[in-house]
Amino acid sequence: MTNHGQDIRRLLDEVDLPTPRIDLGTVARDGERLRRRRRAGAAAGSVVVALVVAAVAVPLTLHLPGSGGAVQNAAATGKPTGGPTGGPTATARATPTPGASCAVSALALPAGVTNYQTEAIDPTGRYVVGWASSNTIYADMFWDNGTPRDMHVPGLPGVSAVNSHGVVAGSTMTVAGNDEKVYRWANGSTTVLNYPMPGQWHPYSIYINDDGAIIANAEPDGESGGVGSVTVLFKPGTTTGMKLPIPSGSEVFGISDGGLIVGTLDISTYSEQRGAVWDLYGNLVRKLSFSSYVDVLSPTGDLAVGSRFDESTHKRASSFVWNLRSGQVTELSHQVTQAVAVNAQGWVLDIASGVFKGDDVVSLPALHPGDGMRPTWRAMADNGAVVGQATTGDGTLSVPLEWHC
Repeated sequence: MTNHGQDIRRLLDEVDLPTPRIDLGTVARDGERLRRRRRAGAAAGSVVVALVVAAVAVPLTLHLPGSGGAVQNAAATGKPTGGPTGGPTATARATPTPGASCAVSALALPAGVTNYQTEAIDPTGRYVVGWASSNTIYADMFWDNGTPRDMHVPGLPGVSAVNSHGVVAGSTMTVAGNDEKVYRWANGSTTVLNYPMPGQWHPYSIYINDDGAIIANAEPDGESGGVGSVTVLFKPGTTTGMKLPIPSGSEVFGISDGGLIVGTLDISTYSEQRGAVWDLYGNLVRKLSFSSYVDVLSPTGDLAVGSRFDESTHKRASSFVWNLRSGQVTELSHQVTQAVAVNAQGWVLDIASGVFKGDDVVSLPALHPGDGMRPTWRAMADNGAVVGQATTGDGTLSVPLEWHC
């Protein structure tokens, strides 16, 4: 996938991670990289990579490192409390109680087209983007108020993000599979963007804000795990990006409408890893004072969600909401696992249980209960619209879904 290495934010819940901590950024990047290689290799008949991707290149993590058990529910509020330096000053919230369920429907596809997954939704809930869940078909789909449109991006494309103007960001690979670029898509037209660095690069974790600014991580072709990685900003209307002075080995996970870039510093070093915020020039605005991993952003609300780690054991200790403007942190219940999304209202889309509105949880039901298709969700808009898909147990068919909460 793209952003959701793009984005990728969970492993299959049947897969238990080992007790030693696994770096979440590495899992996200490796999942993204495997998907890109799957898409290129599948055209040449690569079966092995496709099988690996089926287990890895899905949204990241149903079992967090050190959690020692199955997924639990999450609770969150959009009204952060605690000290201005981002210290652990807030108390944990009460265990959420189950509430109503959201209405679910399938997203339409063009006649004769099947097997798609969603990737992102814009903050207003109008635009949705997704990609063909196939080892041989490389195509992206754009929905405008539920009406589908094939994007016709050249090369072997993935799709990462869409803003409230319907401008899409993603990456595409040449048919030869050796030149991967970030692209901007608007009104049916694709603009392939250039790196400010020479050579070939692998882009991952690609995001766009309402102004059309695109942020992306990139590592040199042939490298992995963030080795030699850089952060590139593509300003609105430009075709060549600018390299930001964000330290190599960091990873960005979003760009807000207010011009803030959020991510995690030094993801390769457990003891030094910190959630961080930069401005559009790459200047550090603030960072958290504790070992943490921040990877979910509300672009309209300047709220981020991350995980805190025990600095001696490197195991996940808790989750939190971080106000990027004030620096305030809200510690969440010990039952929090992994947020898939957070919106401007402070609602949190939990990887396992659905949408949390403060202490209330709203479930996301299957389209046809009992049909054997497993629903998963990827993104959430400010109005509570959630997108995802239902997938057969063998992964051979995906139906794009939308819930209204």
